[in-house]
This record gives sequence, structure tokens and C-alpha cells, in this order.
Amino acid sequence: MSFNSKKLRHSAKDHACMNCGRDDGTTVPAHANTLTLGKGMGLKVNDFYVAWLCFWCHTWLDQGSGMDPTGLYTDSRTDKMAMWTRAYFKTIAYWFEEGVVVVA
Repeated sequence: MSFNSKKLRHSAKDHACMNCGRDDGTTVPAHANTLTLGKGMGLKVNDFYVAWLCFWCHTWLDQGSGMDPTGLYTDSRTDKMAMWTRAYFKTIAYWFEEGVVVVA
């Protein structure tokens, strides 16, 4: 079963990147790229597994090499997962702090 939420996907609009902090209007929800969370051939993970990333960080995550835009991470799988995870936790915190997600 797949969880899709337009509200969660659109919540990235007009916000800064949760990795580099860039606020240039290119921030989008970057879905996790791991099999353990449900990624598969032609399949994206649930919409609650997204980190807000700008065009530059998202591109580096999916197909980049060298250092990420912050200079903190290399292009190893471990570093890419660490970057996404850090940005994911910041995204989730924002959702709750700003009322995007409310626990009833």
C-alpha cells in the first residue's frame, strides 16, 4: 500500500533546502532512495519519506559526484544516505512545528 499526500509534497514549496539552506525557489520533496523504505524499479517510497532539497542538493543526491553543495559529504552511498537522513529529520521537525502534520 502506498501513501500519497499532495499536502506533504507541496509543503516544500517556497521553503529553504534542509541540507544547504539555499532558498532559491527550487526546493522539492526528495524521496528516499532505499529499498528498505520501499523504493523499487519504477516505485517511489511513501510521501512521508521525503526531505526538502533544492535542485542542486537533489541532483547531487540522485546522480552527482564529488562533494555535495555544502562540502560536508562525499559521493559515497553512506554519505548520500547521511545527507538525506539529516535533511529528512529537519523536514519532519518542520512539519510538526509548523502544523503541517497534526496529531489529533
